[in-house]
Amino acid sequence: MTIAERIATRVAVLPAARQAEVLDYVEFLAARHRAVGAADWTESQFAVMSLEQLFADEDPIGYDLADCRESI
Repeated sequence: MTIAERIATRVAVLPAARQAEVLDYVEFLAARHRAVGAADWTESQFAVMSLEQLFADEDPIGYDLADCRESI
């Protein structure tokens, strides 16, 4: 399965509102990519890479129980 197919599979099960968020994110990244002049990548290659990072199973930010406490 290609990256684009994996992305499509994951996005297809999301509610329409979340799909719209993903599209907004991809368009934002594509616009930012064009702004920095990265001519080596096509817009679709950059979008696929960005979505792959968005759906990565690893969360780079660690959370623990202390982060979940409410302020009183």
